[in-house]
Amino acid sequence: MWEEILPLKIRGRSGVDTLNFLYKHKSYNIYVMDNHRAALWCWLQCLDQSKQYGLFHIDAHYDAACPDDEEFENLEKIKPFHELSLHEYLNLKAYNSNESHEIFAIDWANYLSVFGKKYPNMIKSGGFKVATQKLMPGVRPTIQNWKEEDEIDLKDLPSQIEALKSNDEQWILNVDLDFLVERNVNELIDKFNDEYLKEFSKAIEGMFLKNKVACLIVCLSPSMFENKDLGTASGWERSEHICEKLFYYMDNLGIKFRLKQVFD
Repeated sequence: MWEEILPLKIRGRSGVDTLNFLYKHKSYNIYVMDNHRAALWCWLQCLDQSKQYGLFHIDAHYDAACPDDEEFENLEKIKPFHELSLHEYLNLKAYNSNESHEIFAIDWANYLSVFGKKYPNMIKSGGFKVATQKLMPGVRPTIQNWKEEDEIDLKDLPSQIEALKSNDEQWILNVDLDFLVERNVNELIDKFNDEYLKEFSKAIEGMFLKNKVACLIVCLSPSMFENKDLGTASGWERSEHICEKLFYYMDNLGIKFRLKQVFD
């Protein structure tokens, strides 16, 4: 049922740029990963660059840090992104001429900006939607002159997704499960209950049944679910459990998700 594009070998830290696994469903354009940085690569594998799509970014963060012009120009010199293998994509580097000679790479914080800057014509006019916890002050999407007042409140998310079924376009649903929790010092707080997760899942299922989903990205972000006293494994356990329930509630699609056991 799932193609292991990057098989899971260890439940390690994802950090800024470490990708521990990437799975694709064999019947649907659904990708599951632990680090959101792979989303751009996935879109270019399954979407038609000559078409336009709606893009709905659902996340605790905006993922909208932007490379400077020189770094982006250096990225442009690389062969077309859709021709890159996953390994090549993950190892992209773009240097700048600053004294620090900083190295820019595509990571979880900037892939969305790179997509918007490199492939603006793939996003339908007026078809960019955002629902986040508004973390990382000062970093906001620049796609289609998006403004913060256009942001959708997370509590309204299930009904907003439900409403997309009546739209003509297909949608890229870009989901990071970390929008479901909030960290207060060392305490992890559930922002929404299980009923909310079920409504959210059923709304996405309804879009699939109406053929309105071009691609669904689900990112676990296990570090965001981590209990600091229990370590890395606790974040994986909690985020995996939520992901399993997300697909369980889409029962009409017959999708089951469970990461395999790995042993050191």
